[in-house]
Amino acid sequence: NLLNAILLQLYLCVYGEGLRLVTVLITGCYVEIFMDEMALFQSTSISNFWGQRWNRTVHQCLKRGIYIPVRKIIGGSSFSKPIAAVMAFIFSGLFHEWMLTYSMAEGDDYHNQSGNPIIIATNISYGGATAFMVWNAMLISIEYAITSSIKKSNNNNNKENGKS
Repeated sequence: NLLNAILLQLYLCVYGEGLRLVTVLITGCYVEIFMDEMALFQSTSISNFWGQRWNRTVHQCLKRGIYIPVRKIIGGSSFSKPIAAVMAFIFSGLFHEWMLTYSMAEGDDYHNQSGNPIIIATNISYGGATAFMVWNAMLISIEYAITSSIKKSNNNNNKENGKS
């Protein structure tokens, strides 16, 4: 599985950089780096991996489209960050499931006469991508809870010692 993950990352990096190069050559506009070349090995935490190294373009879209609006709706509670993260990851998982359906579709318009997608592979297993994303959201929530607790403890210790 590690080899598959490394190969997927290399494929996405090359593909992303290729798209980036074509965009720059055609438009002359600067395009952000798609993802770190070795995100799997350079990440310092799970949130660092998803938030700053892996697929930055999608991260920014999910942050602006899901995470920030959910945090605004929930308000300033201590649970707003983990809830917003879980919502963004659930959306990402569902989007991956949708892409799986249409990447396995056949034909010019990908639909039969009744409007249902035409599927090549009938043994597609749904739910795995969403479960994977929810699992990662839970890990990030746990990481957030632990780091928040450590920061709060350090602040309390500094106040007790007369430091600010």
